[in-house]
Amino acid sequence: MKPLRLPLLLALLLGLLAPWSPAPATAAAYGVLTGRVVDKDGVPMADVEVNLFRQGANVAVAWSRSAADGTFTFQPANFDDAATGPYTLLVGSGWDGTTAIPTWYDGSGADGGIRGEVTGSDPNTDRAVAASAPSGVAPIVISSSPTPLGDLRVLQGAQVVFDSRDTLGNAVNTLRVTAPWGVSGRVSTRRAYPPTGVLLDAGQHTITVEASAVDPSGRQQVTLDLAVGSRTTVPITWAARYYLLDNDLTWGEWRAPLSGERPGVGTKLHSGAVFANDSSVVSGSLWPINTSFQWYRGAKPIAGATRASYKVVAADRGRKIGFRVTAAAKPGYAAATYVGPQVKVAKVTSRVRARFVGRSIKVRVRLSNGAQPTGRVALMLTSERRFPQPLVSKKLKANARGLITLRIPEPFYKTKGDTGIFFAVRFVAKRKAISVGIGRGPTADIRNGTLSQ
Repeated sequence: MKPLRLPLLLALLLGLLAPWSPAPATAAAYGVLTGRVVDKDGVPMADVEVNLFRQGANVAVAWSRSAADGTFTFQPANFDDAATGPYTLLVGSGWDGTTAIPTWYDGSGADGGIRGEVTGSDPNTDRAVAASAPSGVAPIVISSSPTPLGDLRVLQGAQVVFDSRDTLGNAVNTLRVTAPWGVSGRVSTRRAYPPTGVLLDAGQHTITVEASAVDPSGRQQVTLDLAVGSRTTVPITWAARYYLLDNDLTWGEWRAPLSGERPGVGTKLHSGAVFANDSSVVSGSLWPINTSFQWYRGAKPIAGATRASYKVVAADRGRKIGFRVTAAAKPGYAAATYVGPQVKVAKVTSRVRARFVGRSIKVRVRLSNGAQPTGRVALMLTSERRFPQPLVSKKLKANARGLITLRIPEPFYKTKGDTGIFFAVRFVAKRKAISVGIGRGPTADIRNGTLSQ
């Protein structure tokens, strides 16, 4: 073998010493997506948010805002490069002040007229909307060339802003409103946060406004005659006092206990006391409310349990646990104490351990009394915006000695698409005296029909 010549050797050495840089990322093979938002008469609508969803996902991957002439644009850089289509489009959601009723665009060409319920927070005030297109909505297929959608006709509701104050002029800025909401047209109860507007159906309606779920003086009715596309400010005056809007007791992985579920030892209980005129809940109020808590075991106070949450201990087994919340007095406002609900603690606590091996999940369930667990074990899918959904469940028999294997179903990979989700394994015993056990699995992104942990 001949020795390398000096110039060639120097070239190789300089090449090794040169800084390394990755190859440029491949740009998404999409063209620009355009359209125009108009009302039923074809008049352009400005300041309307348009959300682009990957089909099967419930969180928007991109959003755009209509200009003065109603036009909106999605550039290829707005798309998630790792997530291929098809897509669905939600028009009229998430931008405060718009009167456009949220409408799912049908990619088959039948634009407008498809009114889909939007989950989560009021879509008129929450830009990061979580939604899922209703069945029957044809997807949008975006090609490498420009995709003009033309005019997207949406129905209009009426914007209502509540000027909600007490007789001392302080804001009462968290309300519960029962009305025909513009999202679905059905009468339902939702949160409202004055001075942010809410979107209601047009027409004459008597709506109920609540600042308290436990105080009769915290409830009023207002009759409104709302015109299509209008924006109305409604003054509401309350007596100067503390209004306890909610007084819930929650616990568990998602703070949303299932029917018949009981907490076990080690579970953290949370007081859901929310005051309508408390600036620590919603910004904009003139002053915060100083609150204190006391937890009870039956009728007796628990020593040292004076925070907003309480961790269940062994002495609580089989006993009822509850709390009281007190709002401190302030000039013009008398102190107020409210008794919260109670929950019975399970006598036996279940523990769940889940080990993920590929698409299989090895599960072990143990009970605090040493007995063999029997019941059902389910694989759950959830995220911050998705309520827990069971994917698959199996019966756990006594002779299994608490061991069971679950497998993530194959169709799940082909039909779902979401990011920032996580898996959890839930054990529900046959006896209600045993707590529900939760074993949290890995966080994962599901894209393009694959699972990446």
